[in-house]
Amino acid sequence: MPYPHRCEWPGVPLFPTQNELFHFMKDSIATGVLRPCAHLKYYQHVPRGLTGPRGYAPLCDRDSFKTEELRTGYDAARGLFDFYGCPPDCLLYEEDRRPPAPWRKETTQEAPMSTEHEGEGSQLRRRQPTAVLVAWIGFAGLVLTALIGAYAKFGTGKAETPVVNAPTQSAQRVETQQSQSVQNSPGSTNIQAGVVIQSSPSGIVRAPITHMVVETRFTTTPKTGVKLPPVEVPILGHFGAHAGLEGPAGRVRLDLANLIRYRQQDDGSLVVINRFALSPSSDLYQRPIEALGNYRTLDVSLNTPDFEQGISTVRLVEVTMTVNGQDVWHGALTPGVSFNKGQRFELPLDKLKAQLAGTK
Repeated sequence: MPYPHRCEWPGVPLFPTQNELFHFMKDSIATGVLRPCAHLKYYQHVPRGLTGPRGYAPLCDRDSFKTEELRTGYDAARGLFDFYGCPPDCLLYEEDRRPPAPWRKETTQEAPMSTEHEGEGSQLRRRQPTAVLVAWIGFAGLVLTALIGAYAKFGTGKAETPVVNAPTQSAQRVETQQSQSVQNSPGSTNIQAGVVIQSSPSGIVRAPITHMVVETRFTTTPKTGVKLPPVEVPILGHFGAHAGLEGPAGRVRLDLANLIRYRQQDDGSLVVINRFALSPSSDLYQRPIEALGNYRTLDVSLNTPDFEQGISTVRLVEVTMTVNGQDVWHGALTPGVSFNKGQRFELPLDKLKAQLAGTK
């Protein structure tokens, strides 16, 4: 098993089934990557937007996993993380005294009975069926008693399984029919967008801005019969493509990362993923996170290298703003417009401003 474990957002390994996750957790405990701690649990990851990654992941109930977001290199442009697991010197470690969890079950194998003792064993089983039955009944009683005690102590299994890193659950959702502009290439007429949805978590950690990424997922309809692009297309330079924050404080530019990702969906649509990052030379770098409240709108550009002629319409635009590793704002709009090279989409940031100001 590779160490550290390289994974996508949310920075912990995701598995499509609980069984695969439990095997990973068991192997990680055996190798020391994870510790058999009372705080070790698991959760079902809620994706960011409609097309984000989903699955089951390990969880530290005290938020002490060591995870690092890659800052340089090819994998950094893909938004990958290194998962190191439990820190070896964790001061929050507690001995796990809960009933055996799936990832702590020991694998037992019955040794095959030799042929010379097989007859003797068969006669013994025939002579003592009542004793075996009584033993099983006693064992079942002990298990039932333990389960009742565990239920009384810990509550139901549903309450035991937390869900974290899903900020939209605690966010207040705002849906407004607004006339947000969808800008085409220079000189063209603006097209009105559909429903704009915003959400922002209430527990934003106040800290200077050292790392800021805007991930935009454009759900598009490809033209009939076109050859789909590769899953990932690296680009040389940014070609001027960028996203921008606009407000009374001026305009802040976020440059396009040098990797475009394409994801084909089961319904035939194609999701184009663009990531924009704040440069360390920006005026917003090292400013307090509250400074984001000075910006009213966020506009993003749709960039489709190697596939400019293959898209028919843009159906959905989902944008997630991440600052210092935490999601601080999510927005979505349904423009339903024809695709044009160089399109820009604008979303309001009033929900983010309200949360940063401490209002509901």
